Amino acid sequence: MKLRTSVFLLAALLPPAVLAQPNNFELHVSGKPIGKAVYSFTTTKGGLKLASRYTYHTASHDGLRIEGDYADEFKFDSSYQYVEGTINDKNRQKSSSLLPNKTHTEMSVTSFAEGAEPTSFMPIPNNLILLPNFDPGAAQAVLLLATTHPTADSKYGILIPATASGGGGGGRGRGNASASADALTEGPEALPRGDRTYEAIWLKGTPFTGTLDGKAINVNSYMLAFGKFRWIFFADEANNLLQLNVSLLHASYIRANFALDPPKTAMPR
Repeated sequence: MKLRTSVFLLAALLPPAVLAQPNNFELHVSGKPIGKAVYSFTTTKGGLKLASRYTYHTASHDGLRIEGDYADEFKFDSSYQYVEGTINDKNRQKSSSLLPNKTHTEMSVTSFAEGAEPTSFMPIPNNLILLPNFDPGAAQAVLLLATTHPTADSKYGILIPATASGGGGGGRGRGNASASADALTEGPEALPRGDRTYEAIWLKGTPFTGTLDGKAINVNSYMLAFGKFRWIFFADEANNLLQLNVSLLHASYIRANFALDPPKTAMPR
């Protein structure tokens, strides 16, 4: 009875579209479609499970072919805090497990291909958030955490997991037929490496409007930022993610049949 009640209360906290099957998104870079993503949340004992699948094909700044086919499986507690997860690189048949310790002070990262690779460890903050490139499902979890269980100072430790192309966030994997999204942001504007976290601040932006399935809706905006890096979230009034703009990827993840109206005022910088 207690389990049924807990699951009911958790489901009541979730916005309708988050529980809907499925949540479809289009992936864009520099205004051009490059792929698709779909995710779903299911309730578990004491929390939620996210299942994401996203695929893309594009090119880096120097013409290197970039492609990806990933399946992420993350677990969160009832307050949307990250518990554990796995990133599966379907192209390279490689998976990476990201598991915090019991005190949530250290993350172990273990990758598996033909066999297990040596486990690496990194310190993590209490308010950890994960944002793999091109995964709108993980972005939805961040949105729910920041809007329903905000920290006192609006600060979080952001981790962008390194994709399977190489050790840090900048590996290209030139020996492979393709490279990962990391190659899109190498150089002075590179996104942070996947072997450490960075302190980011969450800010509420100005209101917008848009259309979803042909109907006009009100849209809230939020920004996650550190240094010059920006993630701009657009969501409906029930905290359903509608669009995410990632500044240094020049990317947008856009919910199917959603269109954002031109802004009347600028987001904070």
